[in-house]
Amino acid sequence: VRWAEATLTEGQYDSCPEDLAGAIDAEYGVVDVVTFTEEDGTPLCTLALRPAGQHAIRMTSRVHQSYPTDWYERAEQREQLVALLSEELAAEQIGLLGIEIAPRRVEVFIENHKWRAAPRAMGRTARALSRVMPASVEVFELTPVESGIPVSTVVLQRSHLENEVNRPDADTRSWATAELKDAEPVPWGLLTSANKDQFPRFSWGIAPDLPVSLFDPDSPIRIDAAVSASAGIEFQPGLSANAEITASLIGNLDDIDRVSDSQVPNRVRSDIATYLREGNPAITRLTLDYITKLTGSLYGKATAGIFERQYAGFGTEVLWKPTAQNWGLGLDLNFVRQRGFTQLFDLRNFETLTGHASFYWDTQYKGLNVQIDAGRYLARDWGSTFTMTRRFDNGWEVGGFFTLTTIGFDEFGEGSFDKGILLTIPFNWAFPYESRSEFSTALRPLTRDGGQRVQVPDRLFPIVQDHDQGNYRRAWREFWE
Repeated sequence: VRWAEATLTEGQYDSCPEDLAGAIDAEYGVVDVVTFTEEDGTPLCTLALRPAGQHAIRMTSRVHQSYPTDWYERAEQREQLVALLSEELAAEQIGLLGIEIAPRRVEVFIENHKWRAAPRAMGRTARALSRVMPASVEVFELTPVESGIPVSTVVLQRSHLENEVNRPDADTRSWATAELKDAEPVPWGLLTSANKDQFPRFSWGIAPDLPVSLFDPDSPIRIDAAVSASAGIEFQPGLSANAEITASLIGNLDDIDRVSDSQVPNRVRSDIATYLREGNPAITRLTLDYITKLTGSLYGKATAGIFERQYAGFGTEVLWKPTAQNWGLGLDLNFVRQRGFTQLFDLRNFETLTGHASFYWDTQYKGLNVQIDAGRYLARDWGSTFTMTRRFDNGWEVGGFFTLTTIGFDEFGEGSFDKGILLTIPFNWAFPYESRSEFSTALRPLTRDGGQRVQVPDRLFPIVQDHDQGNYRRAWREFWE
Protein backbone atom coordinates (compact mmCIF):
# COMPACT_ATOMS: atom_id res chain seq x y z
CA VAL A 1 0.00 0.00 0.00
CA ARG A 2 1.43 3.36 -1.01
CA TRP A 3 0.62 6.34 1.13
CA ALA A 4 0.50 10.08 0.61
CA GLU A 5 0.24 12.66 3.37
CA ALA A 6 -1.33 16.12 3.15
CA THR A 7 -1.74 18.86 5.71
CA LEU A 8 -4.95 20.89 5.79
CA THR A 9 -5.16 24.33 7.29
CA GLU A 10 -7.77 24.42 10.05
CA GLY A 11 -11.13 25.21 8.56
CA GLN A 12 -10.04 24.60 4.99
CA TYR A 13 -12.23 21.52 4.75
CA ASP A 14 -15.02 20.32 6.96
CA SER A 15 -14.45 16.76 5.71
CA CYS A 16 -12.49 14.96 3.04
CA PRO A 17 -14.01 15.85 -0.37
CA GLU A 18 -15.00 12.89 -2.50
CA ASP A 19 -13.62 14.46 -5.70
CA LEU A 20 -10.02 14.67 -4.48
CA ALA A 21 -9.00 11.30 -5.91
CA GLY A 22 -8.05 12.56 -9.34
CA ALA A 23 -6.21 15.57 -7.98
CA ILE A 24 -4.22 13.50 -5.52
CA ASP A 25 -3.30 10.94 -8.18
CA ALA A 26 -1.99 13.76 -10.31
CA GLU A 27 0.00 15.25 -7.44
CA TYR A 28 1.42 12.12 -5.82
CA GLY A 29 1.19 9.41 -8.49
CA VAL A 30 -0.78 6.21 -8.02
CA VAL A 31 -1.54 5.76 -4.33
CA ASP A 32 -4.03 3.70 -2.35
CA VAL A 33 -4.57 5.82 0.72
CA VAL A 34 -4.24 9.46 1.68
CA THR A 35 -4.19 10.54 5.30
CA PHE A 36 -5.03 14.19 5.99
CA THR A 37 -3.72 15.78 9.17
CA GLU A 38 -4.10 19.07 10.99
CA GLU A 39 -1.11 21.41 11.10
CA ASP A 40 -0.19 20.02 14.51
CA GLY A 41 -0.13 16.48 13.13
CA THR A 42 -3.51 15.37 14.49
CA PRO A 43 -5.12 12.90 12.04
CA LEU A 44 -8.19 14.42 10.39
CA CYS A 45 -9.32 11.65 8.07
CA THR A 46 -8.12 8.88 5.79
CA LEU A 47 -9.33 8.61 2.21
CA ALA A 48 -9.14 5.40 0.16
CA LEU A 49 -8.63 6.17 -3.50
CA ARG A 50 -9.07 2.57 -4.65
CA PRO A 51 -10.59 -0.62 -3.14
CA ALA A 52 -7.12 -1.86 -2.25
CA GLY A 53 -6.92 0.88 0.34
CA GLN A 54 -9.77 -0.48 2.45
CA HIS A 55 -7.39 -2.68 4.41
CA ALA A 56 -5.24 0.32 5.30
CA ILE A 57 -8.28 2.30 6.43
CA ARG A 58 -9.33 -0.44 8.83
CA MET A 59 -5.84 -0.58 10.25
CA THR A 60 -5.63 3.19 10.61
CA SER A 61 -8.98 3.45 12.36
CA ARG A 62 -8.00 0.72 14.85
CA VAL A 63 -4.67 2.37 15.67
CA HIS A 64 -6.08 5.87 16.08
CA GLN A 65 -9.18 4.88 17.98
CA SER A 66 -8.99 5.91 21.61
CA TYR A 67 -9.90 3.06 23.97
CA PRO A 68 -10.30 3.68 27.70
CA THR A 69 -7.39 2.62 29.90
CA ASP A 70 -8.93 3.24 33.31
CA TRP A 71 -9.03 -0.52 33.88
CA TYR A 72 -5.26 -0.44 34.39
CA GLU A 73 -5.61 1.65 37.55
CA ARG A 74 -7.54 -1.13 39.32
CA ALA A 75 -5.18 -3.78 40.70
CA GLU A 76 -7.94 -6.30 41.24
CA GLN A 77 -8.94 -6.12 37.58
CA ARG A 78 -5.36 -6.72 36.46
CA GLU A 79 -5.22 -9.76 38.74
CA GLN A 80 -8.44 -11.06 37.23
CA LEU A 81 -7.00 -10.68 33.74
CA VAL A 82 -3.90 -12.67 34.71
CA ALA A 83 -5.98 -15.43 36.28
CA LEU A 84 -8.28 -15.66 33.27
CA LEU A 85 -5.36 -15.69 30.82
CA SER A 86 -3.58 -18.37 32.83
CA GLU A 87 -6.72 -20.52 32.72
CA GLU A 88 -7.13 -20.10 28.96
CA LEU A 89 -3.50 -21.01 28.29
CA ALA A 90 -3.57 -23.98 30.63
CA ALA A 91 -6.35 -25.46 28.49
CA GLU A 92 -3.83 -25.43 25.61
CA GLN A 93 -1.07 -26.90 27.84
CA ILE A 94 0.83 -23.63 27.73
CA GLY A 95 2.20 -22.39 31.02
CA LEU A 96 2.04 -18.69 31.91
CA LEU A 97 5.35 -18.20 33.66
CA GLY A 98 5.36 -14.40 33.79
CA ILE A 99 3.47 -11.35 32.59
CA GLU A 100 3.99 -7.60 32.36
CA ILE A 101 0.89 -5.52 31.65
CA ALA A 102 0.69 -1.89 30.48
CA PRO A 103 -2.35 0.10 29.28
CA ARG A 104 -1.55 -0.49 25.60
CA ARG A 105 0.94 -3.36 25.72
CA VAL A 106 1.33 -6.77 27.31
CA GLU A 107 4.32 -9.12 27.43
CA VAL A 108 3.85 -12.76 28.40
CA PHE A 109 6.49 -15.37 29.20
CA ILE A 110 5.16 -18.77 28.18
CA GLU A 111 6.27 -22.39 28.51
CA ASN A 112 5.16 -24.64 25.67
CA HIS A 113 4.44 -28.08 27.13
CA LYS A 114 2.63 -29.57 24.16
CA TRP A 115 3.08 -28.11 20.69
CA ARG A 116 6.03 -29.31 18.65
CA ALA A 117 6.09 -26.18 16.46
CA ALA A 118 6.72 -23.03 18.51
CA PRO A 119 4.58 -20.80 16.21
CA ARG A 120 1.55 -22.96 16.96
CA ALA A 121 1.92 -22.28 20.68
CA MET A 122 2.32 -18.58 19.91
CA GLY A 123 -0.79 -18.52 17.77
CA ARG A 124 -2.86 -20.01 20.55
CA THR A 125 -1.34 -17.58 23.02
CA ALA A 126 -2.19 -14.62 20.76
CA ARG A 127 -5.79 -15.80 20.45
CA ALA A 128 -6.08 -16.11 24.22
CA LEU A 129 -4.69 -12.59 24.63
CA SER A 130 -7.17 -11.16 22.13
CA ARG A 131 -10.04 -12.71 24.09
CA VAL A 132 -8.83 -11.65 27.52
CA MET A 133 -7.02 -8.33 27.22
CA PRO A 134 -9.00 -5.05 27.14
CA ALA A 135 -9.40 -3.33 23.77
CA SER A 136 -6.76 -0.70 24.57
CA VAL A 137 -3.98 -3.33 24.58
CA GLU A 138 -2.70 -3.15 21.00
CA VAL A 139 0.79 -4.68 21.28
CA PHE A 140 1.33 -8.35 22.16
CA GLU A 141 4.88 -9.44 23.05
CA LEU A 142 5.26 -13.22 23.28
CA THR A 143 8.43 -14.58 24.87
CA PRO A 144 8.87 -18.38 24.98
CA VAL A 145 10.91 -19.72 27.88
CA GLU A 146 12.98 -22.90 27.47
CA SER A 147 14.79 -24.50 30.41
CA GLY A 148 14.14 -21.40 32.48
CA ILE A 149 15.55 -18.84 30.02
CA PRO A 150 13.69 -16.49 27.64
CA VAL A 151 14.98 -17.25 24.16
CA SER A 152 13.27 -14.82 21.77
CA THR A 153 10.44 -12.29 21.62
CA VAL A 154 7.78 -12.02 18.91
CA VAL A 155 6.01 -8.65 18.78
CA LEU A 156 2.54 -8.64 17.21
CA GLN A 157 0.06 -5.87 16.54
CA ARG A 158 -3.39 -6.89 17.69
CA SER A 159 -5.12 -4.95 14.92
CA HIS A 160 -3.04 -6.72 12.27
CA LEU A 161 -3.97 -10.14 13.62
CA GLU A 162 -7.67 -9.34 13.87
CA ASN A 163 -7.64 -8.12 10.29
CA GLU A 164 -6.09 -11.38 9.02
CA VAL A 165 -8.70 -13.70 10.52
CA ASN A 166 -10.19 -16.03 7.87
CA ARG A 167 -7.89 -14.74 5.14
CA PRO A 168 -6.40 -17.52 2.98
CA ASP A 169 -2.97 -15.86 3.07
CA ALA A 170 -3.10 -15.02 6.77
CA ASP A 171 0.18 -16.84 7.49
CA THR A 172 2.29 -14.81 5.05
CA ARG A 173 0.57 -11.52 5.88
CA SER A 174 0.91 -11.99 9.63
CA TRP A 175 4.57 -13.00 9.30
CA ALA A 176 5.24 -9.83 7.30
CA THR A 177 3.92 -7.68 10.17
CA ALA A 178 5.52 -9.65 13.03
CA GLU A 179 8.72 -8.43 14.65
CA LEU A 180 11.22 -10.96 16.00
CA LYS A 181 13.96 -9.90 18.37
CA ASP A 182 16.30 -11.25 21.04
CA ALA A 183 14.65 -11.68 24.41
CA GLU A 184 16.53 -9.69 27.00
CA PRO A 185 17.52 -11.17 30.37
CA VAL A 186 14.79 -10.58 32.91
CA PRO A 187 14.76 -10.74 36.73
CA TRP A 188 13.63 -13.96 38.34
CA GLY A 189 10.69 -12.10 39.92
CA LEU A 190 9.33 -11.08 36.51
CA LEU A 191 9.60 -14.65 35.22
CA THR A 192 7.42 -15.81 38.12
CA SER A 193 5.02 -12.86 38.23
CA ALA A 194 2.03 -14.88 37.01
CA ASN A 195 2.25 -17.32 39.91
CA LYS A 196 4.72 -16.52 42.65
CA ASP A 197 4.14 -19.83 44.43
CA GLN A 198 5.00 -22.13 41.51
CA PHE A 199 8.65 -22.62 42.55
CA PRO A 200 10.21 -24.90 43.55
CA ARG A 201 8.48 -27.35 41.25
CA PHE A 202 8.99 -31.05 40.61
CA SER A 203 8.95 -33.16 37.46
CA TRP A 204 9.38 -36.83 36.65
CA GLY A 205 9.17 -39.15 33.68
CA ILE A 206 9.69 -42.65 32.36
CA ALA A 207 11.05 -43.21 28.86
CA PRO A 208 12.33 -46.13 26.76
CA ASP A 209 16.04 -46.51 26.07
CA LEU A 210 17.56 -48.63 23.29
CA PRO A 211 21.36 -48.92 23.57
CA VAL A 212 22.80 -50.54 20.44
CA SER A 213 26.16 -52.13 19.64
CA LEU A 214 26.97 -52.68 15.95
CA PHE A 215 29.51 -54.82 14.09
CA ASP A 216 30.79 -56.82 17.03
CA PRO A 217 32.81 -59.67 15.37
CA ASP A 218 30.85 -62.17 17.49
CA SER A 219 27.44 -60.60 16.78
CA PRO A 220 26.72 -57.96 14.12
CA ILE A 221 23.92 -56.37 16.14
CA ARG A 222 23.45 -56.25 19.89
CA ILE A 223 20.58 -54.33 21.45
CA ASP A 224 18.95 -53.91 24.84
CA ALA A 225 15.43 -52.87 25.72
CA ALA A 226 15.91 -50.57 28.70
CA VAL A 227 13.88 -48.04 30.62
CA SER A 228 15.00 -44.74 32.14
CA ALA A 229 13.29 -43.08 35.08
CA SER A 230 14.07 -39.40 35.61
CA ALA A 231 13.16 -36.78 38.19
CA GLY A 232 14.02 -33.14 38.72
CA ILE A 233 13.43 -30.20 40.99
CA GLU A 234 13.56 -26.65 39.63
CA PHE A 235 14.35 -24.23 42.43
CA GLN A 236 13.91 -21.14 40.25
CA PRO A 237 13.97 -20.55 36.48
CA GLY A 238 17.26 -21.98 35.21
CA LEU A 239 18.45 -23.53 38.49
CA SER A 240 17.63 -27.23 38.90
CA ALA A 241 18.79 -30.63 40.18
CA ASN A 242 18.22 -33.65 37.92
CA ALA A 243 18.56 -37.40 38.30
CA GLU A 244 18.13 -40.42 36.03
CA ILE A 245 18.38 -44.17 36.59
CA THR A 246 18.49 -46.65 33.70
CA ALA A 247 17.80 -50.36 33.89
CA SER A 248 18.07 -52.99 31.19
CA LEU A 249 14.99 -55.19 30.90
CA ILE A 250 15.95 -57.60 28.15
CA GLY A 251 18.66 -57.88 25.51
CA ASN A 252 22.10 -59.26 24.73
CA LEU A 253 24.49 -56.40 25.45
CA ASP A 254 25.51 -58.06 28.70
CA ASP A 255 26.66 -61.09 26.67
CA ILE A 256 29.66 -59.18 25.28
CA ASP A 257 32.74 -60.94 26.59
CA ARG A 258 35.41 -59.60 24.26
CA VAL A 259 38.30 -57.76 25.94
CA SER A 260 39.11 -54.38 24.46
CA ASP A 261 42.23 -54.40 22.25
CA SER A 262 42.51 -50.61 22.10
CA GLN A 263 46.05 -49.32 21.55
CA VAL A 264 45.20 -45.85 22.90
CA PRO A 265 46.84 -45.32 26.32
CA ASN A 266 43.62 -43.94 27.80
CA ARG A 267 40.62 -46.23 27.37
CA VAL A 268 37.93 -43.61 27.52
CA ARG A 269 35.13 -45.51 25.70
CA SER A 270 36.27 -48.96 24.63
CA ASP A 271 35.36 -50.47 28.03
CA ILE A 272 31.68 -49.77 27.37
CA ALA A 273 30.88 -53.51 27.39
CA THR A 274 32.04 -53.75 31.00
CA TYR A 275 29.94 -50.72 31.96
CA LEU A 276 26.83 -52.21 30.36
CA ARG A 277 27.40 -55.60 31.96
CA GLU A 278 28.18 -54.47 35.50
CA GLY A 279 25.96 -51.41 35.79
CA ASN A 280 22.34 -52.56 35.89
CA PRO A 281 20.61 -50.54 37.14
CA ALA A 282 22.90 -47.53 36.66
CA ILE A 283 22.81 -43.91 37.73
CA THR A 284 23.08 -42.22 34.35
CA ARG A 285 22.61 -38.65 35.59
CA LEU A 286 22.81 -36.78 38.87
CA THR A 287 23.55 -33.11 38.25
CA LEU A 288 23.08 -29.63 39.57
CA ASP A 289 22.47 -27.33 36.58
CA TYR A 290 22.29 -23.58 36.14
CA ILE A 291 21.29 -22.04 32.80
CA THR A 292 21.13 -18.28 32.36
CA LYS A 293 20.98 -15.55 29.76
CA LEU A 294 23.88 -13.14 29.96
CA THR A 295 22.77 -10.72 27.22
CA GLY A 296 20.10 -10.71 24.54
CA SER A 297 22.11 -13.13 22.39
CA LEU A 298 24.56 -14.72 24.87
CA TYR A 299 23.68 -17.78 26.95
CA GLY A 300 25.59 -19.48 29.74
CA LYS A 301 25.43 -22.80 31.56
CA ALA A 302 27.20 -24.55 34.45
CA THR A 303 26.82 -28.23 35.37
CA ALA A 304 28.29 -30.40 38.13
CA GLY A 305 27.76 -34.05 39.05
CA ILE A 306 27.32 -37.32 37.16
CA PHE A 307 27.04 -36.47 33.46
CA GLU A 308 26.59 -39.92 31.92
CA ARG A 309 27.38 -43.63 32.30
CA GLN A 310 31.14 -43.23 32.24
CA TYR A 311 32.00 -39.72 33.45
CA ALA A 312 31.35 -37.29 36.28
CA GLY A 313 32.77 -33.83 36.86
CA PHE A 314 31.92 -30.18 36.34
CA GLY A 315 31.82 -27.92 33.32
CA THR A 316 30.67 -24.71 31.78
CA GLU A 317 29.37 -23.63 28.37
CA VAL A 318 28.60 -20.36 26.60
CA LEU A 319 26.66 -19.84 23.36
CA TRP A 320 26.34 -16.74 21.20
CA LYS A 321 23.27 -17.05 18.99
CA PRO A 322 21.34 -13.92 17.90
CA THR A 323 17.73 -14.64 17.00
CA ALA A 324 17.92 -12.98 13.58
CA GLN A 325 21.08 -14.88 12.60
CA ASN A 326 21.27 -18.35 11.03
CA TRP A 327 24.58 -19.25 12.68
CA GLY A 328 26.06 -19.24 16.15
CA LEU A 329 29.25 -19.89 18.12
CA GLY A 330 29.72 -21.98 21.24
CA LEU A 331 32.47 -22.84 23.70
CA ASP A 332 32.49 -25.54 26.38
CA LEU A 333 35.04 -26.67 28.95
CA ASN A 334 34.69 -29.73 31.21
CA PHE A 335 36.87 -31.34 33.85
CA VAL A 336 35.80 -34.99 34.19
CA ARG A 337 36.78 -38.19 35.95
CA GLN A 338 35.99 -41.72 34.87
CA ARG A 339 33.31 -43.54 36.87
CA GLY A 340 33.41 -47.03 38.31
CA PHE A 341 31.93 -49.89 36.30
CA THR A 342 28.95 -50.29 38.64
CA GLN A 343 27.95 -46.70 37.82
CA LEU A 344 26.98 -45.78 41.34
CA PHE A 345 29.18 -43.29 43.21
CA ASP A 346 32.68 -44.78 42.90
CA LEU A 347 35.28 -43.18 40.61
CA ARG A 348 38.36 -44.47 38.81
CA ASN A 349 41.75 -42.78 38.57
CA PHE A 350 41.58 -41.40 35.03
CA GLU A 351 40.71 -37.69 34.81
CA THR A 352 41.11 -35.10 32.08
CA LEU A 353 40.23 -31.62 30.90
CA THR A 354 38.27 -31.51 27.66
CA GLY A 355 36.67 -28.68 25.70
CA HIS A 356 35.58 -27.54 22.26
CA ALA A 357 34.78 -24.49 20.20
CA SER A 358 31.66 -25.03 18.08
CA PHE A 359 30.20 -23.47 14.95
CA TYR A 360 26.48 -23.96 14.25
CA TRP A 361 25.00 -23.14 10.85
CA ASP A 362 21.46 -23.44 9.55
CA THR A 363 22.02 -23.47 5.79
CA GLN A 364 18.33 -22.64 5.17
CA TYR A 365 18.41 -25.17 2.32
CA LYS A 366 16.07 -28.16 2.62
CA GLY A 367 16.44 -28.29 6.40
CA LEU A 368 20.20 -28.95 6.31
CA ASN A 369 22.19 -28.01 9.43
CA VAL A 370 25.96 -28.09 9.87
CA GLN A 371 27.97 -28.25 13.09
CA ILE A 372 31.76 -28.14 13.38
CA ASP A 373 33.47 -28.80 16.72
CA ALA A 374 37.19 -28.43 17.32
CA GLY A 375 39.18 -29.01 20.49
CA ARG A 376 40.47 -31.57 22.99
CA TYR A 377 38.75 -34.94 23.35
CA LEU A 378 38.55 -37.38 26.27
CA ALA A 379 41.65 -39.38 25.30
CA ARG A 380 43.59 -36.08 25.34
CA ASP A 381 43.71 -36.10 21.55
CA TRP A 382 43.12 -32.92 19.54
CA GLY A 383 40.96 -32.67 16.44
CA SER A 384 37.56 -31.77 15.03
CA THR A 385 34.14 -33.27 14.36
CA PHE A 386 31.99 -32.48 11.32
CA THR A 387 28.24 -33.11 11.62
CA MET A 388 25.49 -32.62 9.05
CA THR A 389 21.80 -33.30 9.68
CA ARG A 390 18.59 -32.78 7.80
CA ARG A 391 15.42 -31.91 9.65
CA PHE A 392 12.11 -32.63 7.95
CA ASP A 393 8.87 -30.71 8.46
CA ASN A 394 7.35 -33.64 10.37
CA GLY A 395 10.10 -33.46 13.00
CA TRP A 396 12.19 -36.44 11.85
CA GLU A 397 15.91 -35.74 11.68
CA VAL A 398 18.67 -37.82 10.10
CA GLY A 399 22.35 -37.10 9.70
CA GLY A 400 25.88 -38.26 10.13
CA PHE A 401 29.22 -37.24 11.62
CA PHE A 402 32.91 -38.08 11.52
CA THR A 403 35.85 -37.11 13.72
CA LEU A 404 39.54 -36.81 12.86
CA THR A 405 42.09 -36.28 15.63
CA THR A 406 45.80 -36.60 16.39
CA ILE A 407 45.26 -40.33 17.00
CA GLY A 408 46.30 -41.98 13.74
CA PHE A 409 44.27 -44.56 11.87
CA ASP A 410 46.52 -47.44 12.94
CA GLU A 411 46.52 -46.42 16.60
CA PHE A 412 42.74 -45.89 16.50
CA GLY A 413 42.24 -49.50 15.44
CA GLU A 414 39.47 -51.11 13.44
CA GLY A 415 37.35 -48.43 11.76
CA SER A 416 40.27 -45.95 11.47
CA PHE A 417 38.28 -42.97 12.85
CA ASP A 418 35.09 -42.25 14.77
CA LYS A 419 31.92 -41.90 12.71
CA GLY A 420 28.24 -42.61 12.97
CA ILE A 421 24.62 -41.96 12.02
CA LEU A 422 22.30 -39.64 13.96
CA LEU A 423 18.56 -40.23 14.14
CA THR A 424 15.78 -38.32 15.89
CA ILE A 425 12.24 -39.68 15.85
CA PRO A 426 9.34 -37.54 17.14
CA PHE A 427 6.55 -39.39 18.95
CA ASN A 428 3.77 -37.41 17.23
CA TRP A 429 3.30 -40.09 14.59
CA ALA A 430 2.68 -42.73 17.26
CA PHE A 431 0.61 -40.75 19.76
CA PRO A 432 -3.06 -39.82 19.26
CA TYR A 433 -2.23 -36.34 20.57
CA GLU A 434 0.29 -33.56 20.06
CA SER A 435 3.60 -34.01 21.91
CA ARG A 436 7.10 -32.55 22.00
CA SER A 437 8.60 -35.89 23.03
CA GLU A 438 11.17 -37.52 20.77
CA PHE A 439 13.77 -40.28 20.71
CA SER A 440 17.34 -39.51 19.66
CA THR A 441 20.25 -41.90 19.16
CA ALA A 442 23.70 -42.10 17.62
CA LEU A 443 24.58 -45.33 15.80
CA ARG A 444 28.32 -46.01 15.70
CA PRO A 445 29.81 -48.97 13.82
CA LEU A 446 32.38 -49.40 16.62
CA THR A 447 33.03 -47.89 20.04
CA ARG A 448 36.69 -46.88 20.20
CA ASP A 449 38.71 -44.32 22.16
CA GLY A 450 39.72 -41.67 19.63
CA GLY A 451 37.59 -38.59 19.04
CA GLN A 452 35.25 -39.13 22.00
CA ARG A 453 33.40 -36.32 23.79
CA VAL A 454 31.79 -36.29 27.20
CA GLN A 455 28.00 -36.40 26.98
CA VAL A 456 26.97 -33.36 29.00
CA PRO A 457 23.16 -33.23 29.32
CA ASP A 458 21.10 -30.27 28.10
CA ARG A 459 23.62 -28.48 25.90
CA LEU A 460 22.64 -24.93 25.01
CA PHE A 461 22.24 -24.98 21.24
CA PRO A 462 19.40 -27.56 21.11
CA ILE A 463 17.54 -25.45 23.67
CA VAL A 464 17.53 -22.30 21.52
CA GLN A 465 17.73 -23.87 18.05
CA ASP A 466 14.01 -23.77 17.23
CA HIS A 467 13.56 -20.13 18.21
CA ASP A 468 15.50 -18.23 15.57
CA GLN A 469 14.14 -16.33 12.60
CA GLY A 470 14.73 -19.08 10.04
CA ASN A 471 12.88 -21.77 11.99
CA TYR A 472 9.99 -19.42 12.82
CA ARG A 473 9.63 -18.44 9.18
CA ARG A 474 9.52 -22.06 8.00
CA ALA A 475 6.92 -23.07 10.60
CA TRP A 476 4.87 -19.86 10.76
CA ARG A 477 2.01 -21.41 8.79
CA GLU A 478 1.18 -23.30 11.99
CA PHE A 479 0.54 -20.02 13.81
CA TRP A 480 -3.06 -20.17 12.57
CA GLU A 481 -3.62 -23.90 13.16
